[in-house]
Amino acid sequence: MRTIYVLDQYTNGHEAALSFIRRQKWKKKECNIVFCGTHAKLLRNLAENPGYGVVPVMNTIRGEVTSVTAKISELCDQGYTFEITDVYHLQIEYCLLVHKCFRSGQTLTRVISKPEALSQCNRWLKRHGITSAKRGVSNSTSAAARRISLLKSGASKRIGAIAPVSAAIAYNLRILAKNIADDSKNVTTFHLLYNPWISE
Repeated sequence: MRTIYVLDQYTNGHEAALSFIRRQKWKKKECNIVFCGTHAKLLRNLAENPGYGVVPVMNTIRGEVTSVTAKISELCDQGYTFEITDVYHLQIEYCLLVHKCFRSGQTLTRVISKPEALSQCNRWLKRHGITSAKRGVSNSTSAAARRISLLKSGASKRIGAIAPVSAAIAYNLRILAKNIADDSKNVTTFHLLYNPWISE
């Protein structure tokens, strides 16, 4: 069984992982996708265990994903080695998701997502009155969508999440707006990493 470490389910990284499986002509049933929660944990798992890791390294809007590349450099300085097995350029389509009970005409009081997604949708958020003070950070877009789906009180349901369509479907959320990134040609480059020192 081939292990593939990914940030979280229903994220762009998850989509990239599925694309890598197809590109490598691996059988999906022979691949075990492990969701790690943070990129730091993903890279640590890859450094210490056999398998592959899927990480974003560059975005056409915001440039290098330094939270990932810096961690890779840190681990390499500690003696770990990662080989780039494949590279995939994924078109990113971020949506603004809200709870099913969010009513038309209501205004959002807060939007949450991972820092990179908030940054890539900055102009849209500012145009709709979502200032920096009204933005909250999560470990992944999926974690943000999951949090929205679990909201209970009416007032708190005025919080939105930036995430892919797959997260809206998975968590039964309403898509309030589609393709909200600052540039419609929003592309993230993902690397499929492998640790050559730990064989499977």
